Amino acid sequence: MPIISNQIKTKKIKLKSQEIDSNIYDEINQYCEWVGIDDVSFFIEEAARHVFKTDADWKKHKKNVSEKV
Repeated sequence: MPIISNQIKTKKIKLKSQEIDSNIYDEINQYCEWVGIDDVSFFIEEAARHVFKTDADWKKHKKNVSEKV
């Protein structure tokens, strides 16, 4: 079962030209094609959300930063 399945409409911004490994990009495109996603940026957003949600060190860092404010 795919991890990414729905696209949620949100406010978008354009990123500066970025470079990623061509093998990673190819696999992202293959995954998107497999699951029916026609916008690679949606995949990247969902991958980032997954990292933010599961990275305990990031959560701890954000909590520490918010407590200092």
